[in-house]
This record gives sequence, structure tokens and C-alpha cells, in this order.
Amino acid sequence: METARPGRWIVIAVFFLSSSINYLDRQSLATVAPLFRAEFHLNNTDYGWILAAFSVTYAAAAPFAG
Repeated sequence: METARPGRWIVIAVFFLSSSINYLDRQSLATVAPLFRAEFHLNNTDYGWILAAFSVTYAAAAPFAG
């Protein structure tokens, strides 16, 4: 059985960190939603349009981001 080289652990660490950042990024809108809605006086429908725009932009940019 071959022992793992240190470079492999660096790759795993990069994958872990990028996945964590991706998860946190997607949760940020839900976290700040009450403050955002109060600041801009948005109802649920208006906030839903903002989330839809974010999701479409996120999905459109994903193939180019790698």
C-alpha cells in the first residue's frame, strides 16, 4: 500500500475550504434576510424576487467560475 504524499492533503484541504465557503455564501442571504427586509421595507414577494435574481445570476456564473 502506497503512503499518501503531503500534496494530497493540501488538495483535500483546498476542497474542504472551498466547499465551506460555498456553503456559507449560500446561507448569507438567509442570515441577513430580516435586516435586509426591514431596511428596504420589502414584503415576502419582493424579497423572493431578489432571491430569484441572485439564484439565476449564481447559476449563470457557475460554469465560468470553474
